[in-house]
Amino acid sequence: MTLARFQLSSVKASRKDLRTFHIVGEAIGLDDIVDSEGHLANAYGAGDHTLVLVRPDGYIGLISDKGDISEVLSYFAAMELMNRSINESAVDLQHS
Repeated sequence: MTLARFQLSSVKASRKDLRTFHIVGEAIGLDDIVDSEGHLANAYGAGDHTLVLVRPDGYIGLISDKGDISEVLSYFAAMELMNRSINESAVDLQHS
């Protein structure tokens, strides 16, 4: 998955399956993506603290305007719980 951090958002997530990019008006760091005309920000309705989590299939998994990484981590926890439940149901069906 990809996490886009807009402007003032300074959160970092240390997950092997998560790439993070900082969307800014002017590049400062290596993970910065320049959006000088605001096209990305406008497309996502992003403010200065917005986090956008993009799934591997290109769909948006989460948009958070709080800039709080706990919402992203909660999303991952919910997806892991859902996947575990689906796998358990599949095993139950095989044994029925």
